[in-house]
Amino acid sequence: MDYVFSLFSSFFISLLGVRGFRSIANRWKIGSLPTARSMHRQFIPLLGGLGFFLGIAFPLVAAHWLNLVQAEWFSRSQYFLLGWIVIVLTGLFDDISGLKSWQKFFGELVAASFLVLGGCVIEAFISPSGSVLQLGWGSIPFTILWIIFIINSMNLLDGLDGLAAGIGFFAFLGFFFISVIQGNSVLALLALIICGAIAGFLRYNWHPASIFMGDSGSLQLGYLLAFFSIETLRVAGSHQVYFLASLVILGLPVTDTLISFLRRLGRGESPFKPDTEHLHHRLIKLGLSHRNTVLLLYTIAAFFMVLGILMTLYSEITGYILFGIAFVTSIYWTRRLGYLEAFQRYPSIDWISKDQVYTPPLHLNRLGHQLLLFIVDVFTINITLFILYWVKFQSGWLPRITVMALHDYLADPVFLFITISWLTLFWLNGLYNMPWDIGRFDKVMRVSKVITFGVLVLGLITMDLRSPIRSSQLTVLTFYWVTMLVFVNGGRLAIIQLEKKWKILEYSLKPTLLIGTGRQARSLIKDVQRNPHLLYNIRGIVVKKPVSTRSFMNIPILGT
Repeated sequence: MDYVFSLFSSFFISLLGVRGFRSIANRWKIGSLPTARSMHRQFIPLLGGLGFFLGIAFPLVAAHWLNLVQAEWFSRSQYFLLGWIVIVLTGLFDDISGLKSWQKFFGELVAASFLVLGGCVIEAFISPSGSVLQLGWGSIPFTILWIIFIINSMNLLDGLDGLAAGIGFFAFLGFFFISVIQGNSVLALLALIICGAIAGFLRYNWHPASIFMGDSGSLQLGYLLAFFSIETLRVAGSHQVYFLASLVILGLPVTDTLISFLRRLGRGESPFKPDTEHLHHRLIKLGLSHRNTVLLLYTIAAFFMVLGILMTLYSEITGYILFGIAFVTSIYWTRRLGYLEAFQRYPSIDWISKDQVYTPPLHLNRLGHQLLLFIVDVFTINITLFILYWVKFQSGWLPRITVMALHDYLADPVFLFITISWLTLFWLNGLYNMPWDIGRFDKVMRVSKVITFGVLVLGLITMDLRSPIRSSQLTVLTFYWVTMLVFVNGGRLAIIQLEKKWKILEYSLKPTLLIGTGRQARSLIKDVQRNPHLLYNIRGIVVKKPVSTRSFMNIPILGT
């Protein structure tokens, strides 16, 4: 209840604060005018960052009055609080009068120095296997550079309505769960308060935004994220930091900033020169709308958040595998958005067809469908594992010498490994790329073949060479195979049915052009009209030569 009260109080205070500062900014003309780089086309007030600053500060003080945060924490965190005020004032002066780049950097340096003075220092990196890399004399310079890097990464990411705030929300949500897992109640409470304040700000910053956070907001978010990326992932109260998990949770702003710096340096330009080649700019150029671009980046940020949380739960080889998944995801999207081709001297050539390769547009409906299938697969795979666990250890149907507790299975990464293995097998066999016009029976057959192959491989791996054929193992494998077929196919068919019923995502109506007005065109139009489940929405007709009529069978002729 204390957490719920803090969350809602921060939300409503931020809501009122952002609305109040919007009025002040409109009255005193403190805002952003359209430029060649901006996505808005009219004056938009700034100072939204001050609104959610109040949404964080007041609930934090109230938490002290309610004995949720002791006075000792405030005295111990005085340098953190001073740095927070410095970074907010730096952003505020930049919003009101505009600061030169060196003045802005100086403010960031002072804030970072305060944070380091307060003991927020990375003295060593600790790996998932527990090995430690000491930074020695470089610990303080590295920590300051890391804090400034994250501050500027959030500043660079603030290019679309709701983007920087939403990405920050998912990162703080991840730090909240990690703090809860580690038993750090103060950091968990502070992270939740920040989430509530950001949510209140997003009420007015969602597209089309009526206020921007400005530098007072983006620099502040970066400062707070840098603080959490160190403090939340300190190991046993030391200054050894699980840095890989921080990189994963902040994967989106880190990737965007690194790409920007490398891209500009590769062109012989200043790494601080602004441009319109950030992740969100590229997505819009690939055909996504403003809102869909933000939603896609939210999805990627949430994915990185989940991986970061899992990295704190599992160590050893599992931690490296999770980091590898995050790294491969970053490389994939870097390639998908065309950044790697930008460094090539010649156009990208397909080595099989010898054709020039162009980056095709993105379709959020297809991506949403794939994501939904992925989530359902994760759910059904684990449900099947839980059922198998019950049959094997709890039902009494099979003779067992020992009974394994469920929490032992969950603590061990076996569930995670099996889930990742199945998802990888599905992906390698194209089960996330099956076109919408393939029949459901054919989809079930393809999924069933892959599941059958996976279960056979699992049987070979778990086979006891001293007794290759055992009735108990065959029974377990057969039961697992049947439940996988039922649950995975059932989950996927349910998704397809819902999408078809509501005509959404992969099964939304397809904008279609018809070429020609002959007998075959007439037959096609009648076929589409008689069979709405085909999902073709004929928008118009293109003809080879100009014609006198403007329509054909009540469908407009658009041109030649």
